[in-house]
Amino acid sequence: MKYNKGFAMVALASVIAGILVVSGGVYWLKQNNINRENKIKELNSKEVFNDFTLNGNNCYDRSKYFIITRADLSGNAGDDILVKFKINKQQKIDCDYKVGEDDFEIKNSCTDGLNCYRAQHFSYIKDNLLIIDEGTGTSRSFIIYDLDKREKLFSDNYSAGLFELKENILNYWRKTNDIPNKENCSRVEEYMKMGGAKIEGKITLDISNPTDRKFEGFRCSYAE
Repeated sequence: MKYNKGFAMVALASVIAGILVVSGGVYWLKQNNINRENKIKELNSKEVFNDFTLNGNNCYDRSKYFIITRADLSGNAGDDILVKFKINKQQKIDCDYKVGEDDFEIKNSCTDGLNCYRAQHFSYIKDNLLIIDEGTGTSRSFIIYDLDKREKLFSDNYSAGLFELKENILNYWRKTNDIPNKENCSRVEEYMKMGGAKIEGKITLDISNPTDRKFEGFRCSYAE
């Protein structure tokens, strides 16, 4: 049989393209999961959850609040977040992003202002504390709002992964100012060749009293 070089090249190109498509799809799924699904996991929660999607919005019905999120209208990563205050836990509110006089809105992007962040997503609500996740990769940040006062209570950076709440104690990893070296990071050379290294501390934080923040351990990680 005569060898067809042109056919072989086309077949090889098709195989390579297929691999790239699959790899790209896996990467997109991984990034999309990081961007939108990195929510706090509460252990032993007694709250009744009712989360659903309607009218193109995501809605989170809680005993005291009804939260509505919508994709940024400008096409930026992240959501606008609207908090509606319920009269009682049985109150029914439409999953419709319409800002009322008594609502609390946090826009995803704008030019200035306190309640203005980029690439933000609703993460959790505990009692009167609203927690927003912010970021598009593994190095992220979160913001805690006091809904009674309608103001920012606390913010910090963290690494995607452990993000658990038990009662009022939040556990997460955050980057420290320590410089990675062979003594505190056995894989520092490997990480530096990949792009960078960082020293992180495991934090336990009382979200009702953010001044009570403790380091529970340290680790060296790859820095993207």
